[in-house]
Amino acid sequence: MIKIMRKSTLPPGPLLALTCVMILCMAAILAPFIAPHDPTVNHMNLRLQPPSAEFWLGTDHLGRDIFSRLLYGARISLGSALIVVAVSMLISIVVGIISGYSGGVIDSLFMRACDVLISFPGLILVFALIAILGAGLLNLLVAMILVFWISDARLIRGMALSLKKRNYVIAAKLSGTPAPIIVCRHILPNVLPQVIILATLNIGSVILHIAAFSFLGLGIQPPAPEWGTMLNDSRPFLRSNPELMIGPGLMIFIVVLSFNILGDHYRDRKDFSLKEL
Repeated sequence: MIKIMRKSTLPPGPLLALTCVMILCMAAILAPFIAPHDPTVNHMNLRLQPPSAEFWLGTDHLGRDIFSRLLYGARISLGSALIVVAVSMLISIVVGIISGYSGGVIDSLFMRACDVLISFPGLILVFALIAILGAGLLNLLVAMILVFWISDARLIRGMALSLKKRNYVIAAKLSGTPAPIIVCRHILPNVLPQVIILATLNIGSVILHIAAFSFLGLGIQPPAPEWGTMLNDSRPFLRSNPELMIGPGLMIFIVVLSFNILGDHYRDRKDFSLKEL
């Protein structure tokens, strides 16, 4: 029993990362009940206040409570990242599996389209799409979804190409099983573990990109509380009040690091299990 418990227990690193992610997710969900102040209300007479019993992390240059803005910023940052990853991974799964399993002309067209799109850096494509669509949260999410699915779809296509050569897939084809059933029963279940790994690793990257574009003024617009926007707002006070950057910067660092640790841990476990297939 002790051996089983030890095997089922996460190592300290992934366990700490999972704890941080769960705490931040709960804080984001319960932000309206936890936050002591409205994150968008200005109190010019209370600007740049140090931490106190009323303002736990102090106030910013407009007198807004930093702690409340961090909580609501978690809702925007985590929620936006989950939307981008979920939609882009769904597109990647559909396109990658159809291309890899079908082959022929469909696969060739997909690969040539990917070659053209991947020849441009992803950030440049996002910048170009935002320039066309305009700044804002919705346009940023659309632009990132249109860019992020490409590389993942190529990886999923490679998995589908490998899986369709397995004996059980060939046997299903010879027995007359329709292609949709083969995909749902044999291809998709074997692709999903790798998709989970990709999604976990992508969340941290997407959060970092959202914060970066918001920092540049191309993403979430003020006065919405978002970690990248908070960093941008505190930039003029880097010398006089550098503590304004500590909160949002630390949140971005913790979330990105936690998701990367979880993704690496899950990838290592699945790589071990794949040897048995």
